[in-house]
Formats: sequence, C-alpha cells, structure tokens
Amino acid sequence: VKVITIAEGNKGELFVYVYQPCNDSFDLRCTKISISVGFSDNGENLNPDLYDLELVSTSGVFDKYLVKDIPIPNETVHYYNVVEILRNFNSLIDTSIENGETDSKAYAVGQQYCCYVKDGTLVYESTRFKTLAITPTINGNIFYGSGFSFNDILGVEDRCNSHFLAFNVDGIIDENGKKYDVDVRHIFDADVTYLYREVKTLRTITWVAGVKTGDVTATTYPNGEDFVPKKVTLRDTQTVSYQGEGLFAKEFTWKRIMTAKEYIASLEKQDVVFNEESKKKINESQYVFCFAETDNTDLTASAYSPDGFSEYYYSGETYTEVAEVGVLRIHFMDLYDTYDLGVVSDFTTSDNIPDGSASGVDLDKILDPLKMLIALVGLLFIVNFLSPFLSPIISLIFNAIWKGLRTVVQLVLKIVTFPLRLIFGLFKEK
Repeated sequence: VKVITIAEGNKGELFVYVYQPCNDSFDLRCTKISISVGFSDNGENLNPDLYDLELVSTSGVFDKYLVKDIPIPNETVHYYNVVEILRNFNSLIDTSIENGETDSKAYAVGQQYCCYVKDGTLVYESTRFKTLAITPTINGNIFYGSGFSFNDILGVEDRCNSHFLAFNVDGIIDENGKKYDVDVRHIFDADVTYLYREVKTLRTITWVAGVKTGDVTATTYPNGEDFVPKKVTLRDTQTVSYQGEGLFAKEFTWKRIMTAKEYIASLEKQDVVFNEESKKKINESQYVFCFAETDNTDLTASAYSPDGFSEYYYSGETYTEVAEVGVLRIHFMDLYDTYDLGVVSDFTTSDNIPDGSASGVDLDKILDPLKMLIALVGLLFIVNFLSPFLSPIISLIFNAIWKGLRTVVQLVLKIVTFPLRLIFGLFKEK
C-alpha cells in the first residue's frame, strides 16, 4: 500500500488517494490511518491520532478513501503529518502474532502535507519525515488475585486483568524510505491506542439422571456491542498498584514502561507465575508497555434441583474485551540523541488467555501474626510456670495478665480462622 496524495473536499472532508497493486487479486482494503495535524520538523513531536477510512471509489490499482471524523484546520496554512496507513489482515499472505490475532498490517507513509491557497487555488506541498518501525511480539495479560473473600466460597473469583504489549524496535525509516538500526536505550513516553467493550459470558450445562441434556453459552454486552476507542499516554515515571479488597490481599506494583527483562524480574519477584511459552516470547522482546487495567470476574458453580434429579453446572466470565492495540508515538533516547517520532506498527488483539497470574494472597500477613501469637503464648506459658515461685503479689498480677492475654489470643484466633471455619461449616452442612 502506498499513499499518493491527500485532498480536502468542499464540504470539510479529507480524502486520501492510495496505490494498491493487488486490487484484482486480494481484498486488501485500507482500514485506518495515523495523522498528526500541525507543523512538525522532520516528524518530531507529533501528536498522531487514529482515524477510520471509508472506501469512496476504486479505479484499477487506485483507491480513494474518506478520512472519517478528522477535524479540518482553520488556519490559512495548515499541515497534515501522515505517519502510517493500515490495511486488512489476510491469512493467505500475512503472518499473525502468536497468542492472539493481527488485525491490521501497517505501512509507513512519513509524509507532511502543507496546504494553502495560492491565486484562488488550494495547493499541496509534500515533504517526507522520519518514523519509527516496531514489531509486536506478544499482546497479553496478567491476572492478579484479590485475596480471600466470601465470593470464593460461592465459586466467584475477582481479579485484576493487566493488559500489556511486548515489542521489538526494527529501526528508523528515514526521509528516503530506507530503514536503519537504532539502539533504543530508554523510552520516556509513548501513545497507545486500543478498543474496548464490556462482555459477559455464561455457560450452562444440564444433566438429568446422569445424562447430559443441555449445553448453552450466552454472551451479552452490558453497554452495547460497539467497541469504544481510547488513546492513552504512558510515561516512564508512572507506577501502577493493585490490591484487592479480600482478606490478606497482596499489593502488586508495576511500571507503565519497562524493558522485557525488567518486566519479568519485577513480576516474578511478586510471585507472578508466567506461562513458559509467554515468558519465552517476552524474553525475546525489548520493551513492554502496560497500557490498561480492567476488572475480571470468573464464575464456576454447580447446583441440584430440589428433588436431586437434575444437576446444573455454571461457568462464565465478566470482563473487558480489549482489541486492536497499536502504538502511535514513542519518545526515546539512543546512545547519541533523543527522538520523538510517529510509530509504524501492526495492530493486534490478545486471545484473552492469561500469560501469567498471581494468587493475590499475602502469606506474610497470615504467618507473621501467627508467629507473634506463638511467641506470646510461649512467653506467657513460661511466666505462668514461674508464677508459683514468685511473691504472691507478683503472682497475682501475672495471673491476671495471663488470663487477659489468653482471652485476647483466643479472640484473635477466632477472627483469623473464621473463613476456614465457615468453609468447613458449609461443606459439613451440604
């Protein structure tokens, strides 16, 4: 795909003219375009946004597209910086990302169009600028548990879903369209775009007298089926934390921007267990962007009819579906210089299968109080043992302290063991 030129319409539209030599062989229709409005010096300090494309007409190998919902500047002299154009993914000729899907293939444009009126005619002047090419390696998520709660007894697991994108930097595409290597030493900030929508799934399996009679899965969208677009700016100074509301919940922290090795080391230090295949793909990457966090609730439950004749099994999930994740801009430093460039990158979607998870229960919160209680009981036992040898007054004081502390210890133990006793009670009743 190659962008030939742009043109403004008489009704406040912007059109893009594209050369597509495969029109007769494949349906490789362009779907989106990344444009930053305003002047830029050689592609620096852009603020690109993603716009949908609508095919207007086709003539042989040439296509005309309407850029939907782009604001047309009011300035007498104004600029459009076209960073990249994306087309449909075709499984016959394209390779998809592993553990997910590649939605769109990206092509570098790197052209700035200056628009102005001269002698009553709208004139377009075009110059080329630098872009940064990257390749996504894995689009995934990590599940963080929320600690122990009453919902666990009911078969409902609440957790945080942390969405991440790992990638490698291919190089800088210069003004002549040639790519050369760049050693990215640090990323300061970046713009990431994605789509999201709320999803609920429920699968019901029915048995009657031990024979399976039904298996139905229902999917609903509480806020409608349409995806909502979102653009976020990630910074190297941003740190995210999550701690569930359950009992003994552990606090997890991670940075928005990390190298792949930093990402794995940081999460494994917090007892996150990665899938081996996912860990391998992350290790083969250079950087990881943690761009969004969403709630995830998993349901597993079973029940019997009052007469015990029918059995029902329920499984389902309430989650936020995240799709078409892409990087629009990266501000970074190499060994010698600092750059802030628009990005050329395929857009991908995760398979929504966790690439790693952590239970969310902080064992230290359980063990440390128990250790203190054991030490306190031991101390009080020694004091109680020695009390007959002490003076009557000291013995009386220690006996009073012993009884008071023993009551406190018993109360604390009842509170700490309440969830376990509740579970045992429910199972015993059933």
